[in-house]
Amino acid sequence: MQKILFIIFLSVTVLHHTNAQTKQLKKDLSQARTLIKNGKELDKAIQLMTDQLANSEEARKTDKVYLTWYEAVEKQYALGNEQLYLGQKYDTVKFFSYAKEMFRIFEALDSVSAQKVEKEGDKVEYRSKHAQKLNAYRPNLFYGGSYFMRNNDYKAAFEFFDTYLDCVNQPLFKEEYNYLNSDTLMPKAAYLATYCGYKLGDMNKVLKYADIAQRDNAHRLTLAQYKAEAYRELGDTTNYIATLRRGFRQFTRHPYFFIYLQDWYTKHNQLDEALELCNEALRNDENWQLVLLAKGNTLLNMEQNNECIAVCDKFISLNDTIPDVYYYAGTACLNEALKLEKEPNAQRKNNTALKEIYKKALLYMEKYRLLSPDDKMQWAPALYRIYLNLNMGKQFEEMDKIVNQL
Repeated sequence: MQKILFIIFLSVTVLHHTNAQTKQLKKDLSQARTLIKNGKELDKAIQLMTDQLANSEEARKTDKVYLTWYEAVEKQYALGNEQLYLGQKYDTVKFFSYAKEMFRIFEALDSVSAQKVEKEGDKVEYRSKHAQKLNAYRPNLFYGGSYFMRNNDYKAAFEFFDTYLDCVNQPLFKEEYNYLNSDTLMPKAAYLATYCGYKLGDMNKVLKYADIAQRDNAHRLTLAQYKAEAYRELGDTTNYIATLRRGFRQFTRHPYFFIYLQDWYTKHNQLDEALELCNEALRNDENWQLVLLAKGNTLLNMEQNNECIAVCDKFISLNDTIPDVYYYAGTACLNEALKLEKEPNAQRKNNTALKEIYKKALLYMEKYRLLSPDDKMQWAPALYRIYLNLNMGKQFEEMDKIVNQL
């Protein structure tokens, strides 16, 4: 009996609470409508509706709450627009924020209305009317994003561009508008959203609209770099390498894609791919010094010493001021000398050939020392070995001291 009484009491309490919520909702709606009609305290009208939506399940299912909220915001927006038009002082941030809020309201109402549709194919209430109304305001989302971007508020800017671009995915607009193909500003807005994501260091935001941004021909190069960096930061190796490869083919002469691809292949000991990349780049420009230097290093790592020396000599004929190329060539000579020294009776059989190789290595390593005097860890052991094998006593003694100090 006590259990039955408790259930009855609980039911009465819930019913009383529900009735109280309904009365409060009606009261707040009435008050908000009055405030809007009078054109005063519009912020209060907005607050009444947003509080209802935050605290009442009934309010979240009531169309009139969204419509009242929208009307108050639209009136604020119109007042701001009028003041700006008349050249009067007005809060620009608020003006643009009202524009974005109108989209949020009607998109939320559209979602609620769609849930009430009983049969598939039936029209969602308000959809066409609201889509047309918001379409007129939509350019201000773009201008709002641009405004915040100029003021270095990349978070707010992204939110505006995001709202602008996301109209493509919103059911509210799909029946009336084909923004992806009809709106010429879409690629630019997508690029600007990508840029804001990059400035925020948020790689998911960088990638969110990157595919649409690729239509913006003016920024294809920069976009490809942003995408590559985003995939790298997110640890998506497959897309990272694919983006670099695609960027390299599209912008063959730009060093970014070559450098990062070459770095990846070298670090992961994919030397055949690294060499092919160099050859592919050189087919477009056989004298590209950056690539010749990378090819010399790759050939050295592959122990193709004579090919390495030939590439380094070509580089030196174009530019004789870069230290690394002399180090690569000198090391390749020493590697060849080591091969001969490992043969049976090497000193007797290959004495003349060895001396010629060491003399060649001497030219490269001494030049390297001249250009990089502080890099003793690299040139000192090499010159020690060269001077020893060429019986250059005075130079050997100097190098012996340096090596011992190291």
